[in-house]
Amino acid sequence: MTDLEVRAALTERQAFGLTLYGEARGEDEAGRRAVASVIVNRRATGRWGKTFRSVCLWPAQFSCWLVIGGAANYACVMSAARALVGPDPHILPASLTACLALADRAMAGKIEDTTGGAQFYMTSELYRNAPPFWALKCEMTVEIGRHIFLRPPTNTPAR
Repeated sequence: MTDLEVRAALTERQAFGLTLYGEARGEDEAGRRAVASVIVNRRATGRWGKTFRSVCLWPAQFSCWLVIGGAANYACVMSAARALVGPDPHILPASLTACLALADRAMAGKIEDTTGGAQFYMTSELYRNAPPFWALKCEMTVEIGRHIFLRPPTNTPAR
């Protein structure tokens, strides 16, 4: 299967769990929950589609789905995706299993949003050294793990 075919075969749960895996597998539970909250918050706006799958796979939003976002991470996520959608189930890494379980809880509305309504995040290093232009318009809500969480300014609609 091509990468596009693999992505097309992903369920809501798989897309959500893989996005958490690609974006936050190196974080502790609080860090992974915060990234999950961003996905939930984005879905609530409808700007990135009405499903968790559409939010996770929306073009150029989560670096784990982009080769230019980090080729090694992309390869890792796509390998895990192939294992999930393939005909022969593989033993999944414990961190992916944990991300899939967190995706289940988040989709069921069973996680607390600790990000203050964030719809965006980036590494703390990027935010401090070379923030993208759009980030400068946002309000920083919290720093959790290696990420800074942001929301659109309260006096303007979501980007």
